[in-house]
Amino acid sequence: MLVFCLSVMIKLFFQLDASICPEKCNCSSKNAIHCSGPHIKDLESLNLPCNMTEIHITGTNVTYLQDVFSRMVELQHLILSSNNISLISPAAFKGLRNLTLSRNKLEVLPPGLFLHLHDLSKLTLYRNPLKSLPEVLFGEMRHLGSLWLYHTKLSTIPDFVGLNELNLFHNLKHLQKVYLNSTKLQSLPGDFFTASSELQEVFLDNNPWRCDCQILGFREWLLKSMEIVINVPSLTCQSPLALQNISLVALTADHLKCPPTTAITYQMFSSSYSRTLASLVMEHLTSSWETTVRAVPDMDTSTPTSIPLATPGFTYSYLEDVGQPRFHFSEVPTQTSPSVIVQTNSVRGIDLTTLAWLDEIPARRSAKPYFNTRVAYCQLFLCLYSLVLALQTVTIVFSLYVMGKTRQLLHSRNTPAQPVVLIKFLRR
Repeated sequence: MLVFCLSVMIKLFFQLDASICPEKCNCSSKNAIHCSGPHIKDLESLNLPCNMTEIHITGTNVTYLQDVFSRMVELQHLILSSNNISLISPAAFKGLRNLTLSRNKLEVLPPGLFLHLHDLSKLTLYRNPLKSLPEVLFGEMRHLGSLWLYHTKLSTIPDFVGLNELNLFHNLKHLQKVYLNSTKLQSLPGDFFTASSELQEVFLDNNPWRCDCQILGFREWLLKSMEIVINVPSLTCQSPLALQNISLVALTADHLKCPPTTAITYQMFSSSYSRTLASLVMEHLTSSWETTVRAVPDMDTSTPTSIPLATPGFTYSYLEDVGQPRFHFSEVPTQTSPSVIVQTNSVRGIDLTTLAWLDEIPARRSAKPYFNTRVAYCQLFLCLYSLVLALQTVTIVFSLYVMGKTRQLLHSRNTPAQPVVLIKFLRR
């Protein structure tokens, strides 16, 4: 009787297990399920169990990914590679640690798709026809360690020109590996990776880099990050034709020949100097503006004595979080906030020496006395190296001399004594 009861219970257990595991899926592991095949077109019809921690769905004909996984509170690893997914519900994912969406047909991603993935450590999106990324794509993924975006059609990435709190990677402080190779990227802002202080590997090769004046900031970052950027020599210009195949790290301002009348961005990464420079510019512009207003008697008294917020001409903007002041010279109106702008024409009485003073800022900066400690250290190390080399040479010569003398001494000791023959004995 006991044996019969046990057999019935075992049979019911296996029947229950069979009813939980979807058809044509592998449920051999206790908390994992593997489903594949072109017959799968809708994940809702699979009736996936909610207690799984790992789900693999590959090689299907699923085109729309609904929010079937959002109610699976125990799910940690979700692999959805090599499907035909082209559309995803914004609430499709929640609480994952590993998400793989590679080899699908995703061209766009809905904003906020990953907002609820606070514990995600690996995100894989490679080999998708992605053309752009939403500005609030990653949200609060503070634990993300690796991001795979290679072999996509990304041509632009939200940059916000250095505002750290709005940077695409602002919250990815623990990001260690970034794969952005084999995309359509032509340029990146110089401060794109500054928020990710734990970066170990960055792949940027096989991209069609456009070498113009806007790439100078990225080049500066590249020179400072050669130990983490993989295969730096392969990062070469694809356009313009005159600079084709030239390495990005070999570029100079002379190569680019940026005319002074176009928009030139001076990117300075020293936050302490940037703050000092910002205060100097503000003080000078304010005093110049007040002096000009007092010098023009026929100006309307209703004219504001503060600097306007948007005028064509010179624009100075200071970015507090990154500490990168940017100077723009252009003939078209620009809008920055906060900014200090001086109008170069169509206003009577403007002191034009202001622009000349501002134009000389880089020259004045370079004209300041500067002691290059790096050169001094190099000279000191060179002297020490020469001294050590001389000591080694003297030691080797002295050792050879001692060895030669020792050999002569040993040779003389081993030489047999010559016999002495008594020829004549003299007696007195």
